[in-house]
Amino acid sequence: MGLASSAKGLYRLALLLIVCAGVARIASTYPVFNQTVDEGSHIACGMQLMQDRQYFMDQKHPPLGRIAVALGPYLEGARLPGAGRSDNMFELGNEILNWKEGYWRNLTLARLGTLPFFLLACAVVWFWSDHISGKRAALFSLLIFTLLPSILAHSGLATNDMAGAATLCLALYCFTRWMENPSWRASAWLGVGVGLAVASKFSALLFLPGCVAALILLYFVAPTDSSRQHPWVKLASKIAVSLLIAYAVLWASYLFTLTPIQASRPHTVVDRLLVNYPVARHAAYAVLETPILAGNVAAGMKGLSGQNKAGQAAFFLGEWRRHGWWYFFPVIFLLKTPLAFFLLCCIGAVFLARSYLRQHDWRIIAPVVFALVVLALSMTSGINIGSRHILAMYPLLSIAAGHAASALWNAARRSAVGRVVAAGTLLWLLASSVLAHPDYLAYFNCLASRSPERIEVDSDVDWGQDLARLSRWLRVRGIQDVALSYFGTTDLTHAGLGRFHELVPYQKTTGWVAISARNRVIPSPFVVLPTPPGTATYYSVPGNFGSVKPGTGPFAWLMAYKPTTRIGKSIFVYYIPPD
Repeated sequence: MGLASSAKGLYRLALLLIVCAGVARIASTYPVFNQTVDEGSHIACGMQLMQDRQYFMDQKHPPLGRIAVALGPYLEGARLPGAGRSDNMFELGNEILNWKEGYWRNLTLARLGTLPFFLLACAVVWFWSDHISGKRAALFSLLIFTLLPSILAHSGLATNDMAGAATLCLALYCFTRWMENPSWRASAWLGVGVGLAVASKFSALLFLPGCVAALILLYFVAPTDSSRQHPWVKLASKIAVSLLIAYAVLWASYLFTLTPIQASRPHTVVDRLLVNYPVARHAAYAVLETPILAGNVAAGMKGLSGQNKAGQAAFFLGEWRRHGWWYFFPVIFLLKTPLAFFLLCCIGAVFLARSYLRQHDWRIIAPVVFALVVLALSMTSGINIGSRHILAMYPLLSIAAGHAASALWNAARRSAVGRVVAAGTLLWLLASSVLAHPDYLAYFNCLASRSPERIEVDSDVDWGQDLARLSRWLRVRGIQDVALSYFGTTDLTHAGLGRFHELVPYQKTTGWVAISARNRVIPSPFVVLPTPPGTATYYSVPGNFGSVKPGTGPFAWLMAYKPTTRIGKSIFVYYIPPD
């Protein structure tokens, strides 16, 4: 009895140490990196909802993660400016971050809002793995999950990507438990999980139905003794309760505000469809203009659909495209994932598939199937600006990786070989993770060579995170003037850069030059998008170009020179001698 109690105590201590180590590693990156491109906008949108009970600056993203990252600065006393303020969320985000000249404190308070979602993901990984494979596998799964660079990176930023990944996995876990036993309690938890997932990212409305369809197919191929014992009428009523709870949670994330689906006229679609039916047209107007619970969702979905249809300029494998590549996410997942983790995932998927075929139990293979569904559905997207959009794959596959490590450790045959493989792979993963510190965001495995910026830039290499490092580097070396081309939304007047001037496109400059990885490969022709005062010029690809290569871009002349150094992973520094 004492030995069992002691073993439980050590196990709990191991869990606590693993989670605390992950949190410590995440927090240690706060003072290293200045804000990334999107952090200020998320903070400003969350602050607008809390302060004004309005949410209109960027409705393509639901508010849960944004409220979480704005809560710290809000409790500290930061507020949006009063009457006559700008509606530019990047400018407002900078005003919040620079409030009372406390940039680093305000940024830290915002980033702390993402930590609860990291902890939620840890809990989901542990509970799900324990449910499928037992406590030893759950311990391995949790350890593996907290070592993944992409997870550590996005858990340390004031964005909504980790919130979306954690809550989507929570919803999927709740659905599997509901499929096992569709009780009223399980239905309530399912509603909470789905509501939180949709309140974090609207992409859940794509991933959840796809995963549900795949699981139902698995269920009918290999049924258990659960849902078929329940009458369909009762199942339908429980599903209805789950949906009502999900909608209530979604409304709560909008702080219980009432908003019209579309307040402003004209209503183009209604006018076109009901042009000859004035009574019906006025009735439709009334429906669209009447405030309802979480009315922003419709506008958000419309905006997200429009953005996906329009595409977004992205650089991948030496080419710029606006509508993306169908193979973008599989390739970027392979290159951004530690090879040790990838190996464990493959072994775990094989072991779980064999168990599924032997036991005909869909619960065993569900996490792997969900990860594959997320990947497959992401391949249909026209927006290819980073692996963060498939971040939910990592918690799901950590369950398979933990199962592999546990199965190898407990192998009945050739147990010594199995333990050597398990221990060696875990040490390999640990080494990869430690060596990546603190540049988790820009991590690429060895398959990407030493120049990942040739493969992809944007949020997987360059998200504007290294400006503070550049400022420190210039200050230490006493460099008084630098020509700068920076990709980011940081207010340069508060960045401590000293004297600098903008690097002019197509104009060779002598002296010190610093340029972001993304700007270095901007193609020709390009467009300059509007930016808030004090921020860097934002270069992009014209909307009428489907595909273009960067060979003769505005800063291509720099390719003839060898960089003096690289700041972090995203800023190249040159010294160009006079002719």
